[in-house]
Order: sequence, then structure tokens, then C-alpha cells
Amino acid sequence: MNYPALTLLLACFFCSGPLHAQQPPAQNELRELFLEGQQQAARERIDRAEAILAQLQEANYSLAPYLELSILLHRAADMQPQEVRNFMQRYPGTWLAEKLRLNYLLHLRGDRNYEQYIAFWAEGTGEESQRCFYLESLHRTGQLQQAWQGAKAMWLHGESRSDSCDYIFARWRRSDDFSEEYSWQRYILARRAGERSLSDYLTRLINDNAIELRIEAYQAIRREPELLLEVDAFISGGPGYAAVIAQGLRNLAESDMDSVLRLWPAYRDSGVLDNDNLHYFLDDFVERMVERRDPQ
Repeated sequence: MNYPALTLLLACFFCSGPLHAQQPPAQNELRELFLEGQQQAARERIDRAEAILAQLQEANYSLAPYLELSILLHRAADMQPQEVRNFMQRYPGTWLAEKLRLNYLLHLRGDRNYEQYIAFWAEGTGEESQRCFYLESLHRTGQLQQAWQGAKAMWLHGESRSDSCDYIFARWRRSDDFSEEYSWQRYILARRAGERSLSDYLTRLINDNAIELRIEAYQAIRREPELLLEVDAFISGGPGYAAVIAQGLRNLAESDMDSVLRLWPAYRDSGVLDNDNLHYFLDDFVERMVERRDPQ
């Protein structure tokens, strides 16, 4: 008997050729496995979910990162900062990385972990309450200059802020960095936004006599914009009265464009109006002039 030939034949029979190779799981099988992993993660059966994740990663399944994210989110209580960083580094700039970071910030906030909260914060992201907790974290860790800068940016807004901002606002208002001029500026923003309750609240906060006079002038000019005919009286108030003058000109234009055209050169050349208040008046005035020439 030809034993070498028989040996070769048996070897070929049992060899792992294309017809006998183990086939990778089909896409529908991987999808079912993925859904099972999501269910296990939702039930906090983390070991089972991680075992399924390993299978999906071995098969290079495209949705494996989503299951990994689900597992991490359900492990928030014991998740370590480096795990979050590793995930973010593997999927930089993706929705997955941002979702994990923002959810981790919620966890850090609940633990009052100020240092890590600062480390994972990213400017221009997150909700208002998250930003204010970031500023609180800066304050509690002694980074006062940054905290005050952020508080000022949040303060100068024409609408009410989240209660989460109360902490940093209260500390900032007691610091040497705060000026009641900021309350005046916010008062004007609130009035322009139609937020009367906020403007009334700010009025109660202000104790500076000069600013209280501005508020009275502003309220009077809204009722009687014709008061602007007393040009010298308003110009003598200086730049602090820029918002009063701009509002008066804007209101007067609603009923008496001709008077505004006569008054405008004097107020324009006075140097009292800054760019913001110039634009506040002029944007509206130009629109009215266009409508006046072309009523259609």
C-alpha cells in the first residue's frame, strides 16, 4: 500500500480549506447579539454585556462602540477618569465621546468632584446649569479670576439664569471685581428683552444713586421720548446715559421721525453713544426709513 499517498489524502481531507473554514457571524446575527448586549447593559448585567462586547469587537462590528458606551454609562458610579479619557481618545470628535463626557460631568457634579469637573469641562458645550457649576468649581478651587470672568459673561444676559448660577453670582457680587455698572447693563438688556420681572429685581439690587437716576431717566424716556429735545441735559450725563438716549431716539422715531432727524446730529457728535447703543438705535431707524420711503 502506498502509505505516503494515503497520508497526503487524509491530510487534505481534514485540512481547513475554504469549504470547511469557520464562517464569521452574519450581519443579522451580529445585530441580534448587539441588541442582546444593550438589554444586558440596561439591566445592569455588566459582565454579560462586556462578554458580548468582546465578541462584537472581535468581529469588528460597526455598532460595538455604541454598546461600549452603554456599558460605561451604566457603570457611571464606579467609572474612572482614565476610562473616560481612553474612550474619548479612541473616538475623538464623535457624538459617542461627547455623550460620555457630558454624562460623566453629571456624575462628577453629583459627587461634588470639582477638580475632575474642571478637567473634563469644554468651553462652548453643556447646558447653562453645567456651565454655572463649572464656574462654581473654579471658585471652590481658588481660580477666582477665571470664575469672575465667567460669572460676568453669564450675568450680562437679558433673561433669568438657572438657579445653579446663584452660587457664583452671589460670590462675584461680593468681590472687588463686581461693579453696579454690570447691574445697570443687565437692567438695559432685560428691558430690551421684555423681561420686566428681571429688570424689577435688578432695580432692587442697585444702591448706587447715580445709577438709580439713570433708571428713572430710562423709565421716563420710554413714556415720553420727547424729553430728548433737551439735548444738553442728556449729553451732560455722559456715556452712562447712552442706553437712555438710544432708547429715547428709538421710541421717538415711532411717532416723530422728523424730530429724530433734527436731533440725531447733536447726539451723534456728542461722543456719548457707544457702538452697541448706536447699532441698537440705527438698525431700527434705518428699517423705519426704508419703510417710510417704500410703504409697500
